Amino acid sequence: MATNFQLLSSSASSGTSSSDSSDNTDVKSDKKLDLSYHELDDSSLAVNLQDFSNHEESRLRVEKLYLYNNILEGIPLMVTEMTNLTLLDVSNNMLHTVPQSLCNLVNLTQLYLRNNQIGDEDFPKDMRSLMNLRDLNLSGNRMRTLPQSLFHLENLRNLFLGANQISEIPSEIKAFKRLKVLYLGGNSLTQLPAEICQLQRLQALILAQNELKSLPNCICNLKKLETLQLHQNELTTLPHGLIFLNSLNELSLRENPLVMRFVREMAFKPASLLELSARVIKNFSLKYSERTLPAQLVEYLDTSNCCVNPRCRGVYFDSRVEHVKFVDFCGKYRIPLMQYICSSRCRTGLDWTDDSNVEDSTRMRRVLLG
Repeated sequence: MATNFQLLSSSASSGTSSSDSSDNTDVKSDKKLDLSYHELDDSSLAVNLQDFSNHEESRLRVEKLYLYNNILEGIPLMVTEMTNLTLLDVSNNMLHTVPQSLCNLVNLTQLYLRNNQIGDEDFPKDMRSLMNLRDLNLSGNRMRTLPQSLFHLENLRNLFLGANQISEIPSEIKAFKRLKVLYLGGNSLTQLPAEICQLQRLQALILAQNELKSLPNCICNLKKLETLQLHQNELTTLPHGLIFLNSLNELSLRENPLVMRFVREMAFKPASLLELSARVIKNFSLKYSERTLPAQLVEYLDTSNCCVNPRCRGVYFDSRVEHVKFVDFCGKYRIPLMQYICSSRCRTGLDWTDDSNVEDSTRMRRVLLG
């Protein structure tokens, strides 16, 4: 039996999209068809769309189609023939696959597929025709990584991948040069690829509820980042450069080891004979050039790093001692950041780390951001 459909103008809608992001598309002659909450399966939806196509307003004129909260297992071909669609919301259904025919919707700017049963192998092999797509919501599915075909969508602005089973982000993530919001919360990530730091337009990065133990230092290069959610991970420290990220105004850190217990152990790898020799040259300001040393050694000497201990004038190369220092963030909080010192001697008997009482309960509460 066909259900009663509703064709709506842009000034009124009988349903609210179940997507994470709001609809900001400005379309003057907007037509919306809302078939949400009707318990439609694949066949009954096809019947309704066929009935609608005989209506005075053809389905081909529909620009926004809402099908969320039904019992669909697939997207019928009749939907993918609605080539004027700019928004399609099929969230909260039972979809097992995204058909190749979906790529016929070349005008699509918003696609919401959250809370379905879509896995890594259930995407079209080629999605290049969807170059107008700006918002894609795949949260609450069965994904373990990002399929290669998703990286065809280079014009995405907002990508939601929360509440999946993603354990790895491929290096191809760098393809999303225009991305502003990347939602990866509620997955199984243990690390991030350095390529994520190439998303220079990123304004919000949601990494909460994962298994991250550290962040790549280059994350501090995201100069437009405003929101960084890191709560409920396994972080013990943060990259030191984070405090210089002026655009950042929301940092969420609760339920991380750096809040619950601060790291005192410091890993130390014995220096090689090469490094010990290089330190002597640097520490005693011995002159050198390519006339006196091989070019490879000169290049190595030029990679020296100064010890962060102001009372030490030493340097290090590959071997270093990790040191956790508490610093002000935004003038309100003190957070632990990773620094490096040249040797284990620098960590004992010095008062340059006046925040040594890291177990102070008041200070721990102040670290709870967000």
